[in-house]
Amino acid sequence: MIGKGVSYSQFRKHINGDDSNEPAPDTIYHRALYSQAVLESGRFTSNIWNQTKNAFGMRPSVSRHKFYSWKLTTASGDYAGYDKHKDTIDDRIDLDRNFKRNTDLKNSQDLTDY
Repeated sequence: MIGKGVSYSQFRKHINGDDSNEPAPDTIYHRALYSQAVLESGRFTSNIWNQTKNAFGMRPSVSRHKFYSWKLTTASGDYAGYDKHKDTIDDRIDLDRNFKRNTDLKNSQDLTDY
């Protein structure tokens, strides 16, 4: 489980799976992903992070593959809830790969080049 004070190397292990001992490759993309997670989750201390394992403030989506399994309703709206930390990362990667205008990323099978 990742929580307050999670390091970049710990985060990279969760990209491969919550129980993985092998970290994901050290890429610019993974560094940016980690930086965004730190910012969005308040260094992994926010209520949304603690309640939903949602590192990116992801909202439930009806238009793309769902990695979340439930939703949390708050005064500021609904947030996707994840059973595993890896699911929030997979959801964010799916969003980047399939719904962004960066065609290089969209056509890439993996993100190890970024």
